Amino acid sequence: MPKINDLPAKTWSWTQTGGHGVARLATREHQVAAGQKQQVVQTASDFSLPTKQIWTVAAGAHLQLLQLFVRPGERLVETVIELVGAGASVDIESAYALGSKDFLSLNYVVRVRAPGARAVVNTTGHMYPGARKIWRSTLEFEPGSPGAAGNEHEQVLLLGKPAQNVSAPLVLTHERRVDATHGVQVLTPETGETAFYARARGWTSERLAREVARAQLERVARMIADEGRRARQWDDIQGENI
Repeated sequence: MPKINDLPAKTWSWTQTGGHGVARLATREHQVAAGQKQQVVQTASDFSLPTKQIWTVAAGAHLQLLQLFVRPGERLVETVIELVGAGASVDIESAYALGSKDFLSLNYVVRVRAPGARAVVNTTGHMYPGARKIWRSTLEFEPGSPGAAGNEHEQVLLLGKPAQNVSAPLVLTHERRVDATHGVQVLTPETGETAFYARARGWTSERLAREVARAQLERVARMIADEGRRARQWDDIQGENI
């Protein structure tokens, strides 16, 4: 099974299956036409098979991709975004809630090929003891993308040990005039800002952990434009034993 240090430097296009080798991915291809704005909502049920989805975003188009993985079981999802037109943009907002038997592999690859394009990959989630998760995000700025910008970030709350967590953001740039940032924030109920916030409210660390975990999922659910879909996702989140 490949290790992170064995990966090719250009992009991380493999998907690891938690001890079962490298998965064969079912490929789906989508396009967002020039000038269009599109919101897509995805949940664990959309990925019953290991999946690679490729989105091509044309000039002036915008794709907002919302993903929720609540107690997903075993899921492997690779998302490739091709920003091919001037001013094309993508916002990927995802959240996960992983229990002791869950394994989630998320691999985001955004290739920026045009001037003034913009990309955001923002993921939040929490993991209970026994959960396994791999999060990878690659922003690649190709030649001919001056003025482009990108940000990739993950915040993960570890609710006990041992949880097997891998977080690996990467920025590759072949164009000088770009603006790119990335980072990972790992929280626990007992340390840092999380513990300070709990004390300020008079909460136990367990109470705070539940509130933060639910808020991570609600953050994405609030963005869903379709009222019916938003209500269903909201009910699912409130009904979860988080």
